[in-house]
Amino acid sequence: FWCVGTQPGTSWLLHTAAQQLDGRVDGVHGSIWSGLRVRDMDLKFPGAAVRIRQLQLDVDWRAFVDHRLHIRVLAADRLDLDLQSTGQPPSQEPVRMPALPVGVVLEHFGVGELNIRQDGKPLPVSIRDVAAALSLSGDGARLDLLHLGLGHDAIEADLDGQLQLLGLADPWPMRGSLKVHAHGLPDDTLLCVRRFVPTL
Repeated sequence: FWCVGTQPGTSWLLHTAAQQLDGRVDGVHGSIWSGLRVRDMDLKFPGAAVRIRQLQLDVDWRAFVDHRLHIRVLAADRLDLDLQSTGQPPSQEPVRMPALPVGVVLEHFGVGELNIRQDGKPLPVSIRDVAAALSLSGDGARLDLLHLGLGHDAIEADLDGQLQLLGLADPWPMRGSLKVHAHGLPDDTLLCVRRFVPTL
């Protein structure tokens, strides 16, 4: 319990884990049990480097009594992902989801600013103000996208929607909906109705 229930224990656990991933952790406050905040976290994985700023984690551990992992908050002010090509061809094996011993509820997932680089090159779009919720069980999963902000040059777009997985195995049956609210579109864009109805 010392590792997850106290700030010194949680700090030691996170620093130890980060060292195993050739990373570092700074500014640990709180504990995994009662609520956690981390100012800076850098981790390295095969093919990816992850940098997290102002991480917040809050879990209702009492829900385990009902066989449920209830994460109230998993959020960060900024998330940087640096992806590197491994040179390995993608696997042709179908993705298989292992059996879940408990259900998972993520009440609030949020990222203020998301920066993704592929082989050192940034994506041509900016990603901001991500807010979502997720529930996962043995029967399926549901993702509620409450907000996703995208930007490219002078164009800004705000997205929201829902995706429901009706099964957690190949062929992954699903249904969903997505709304796009675009701003600053030039008149000649394919998304502008005036391109097709000039009298508007």
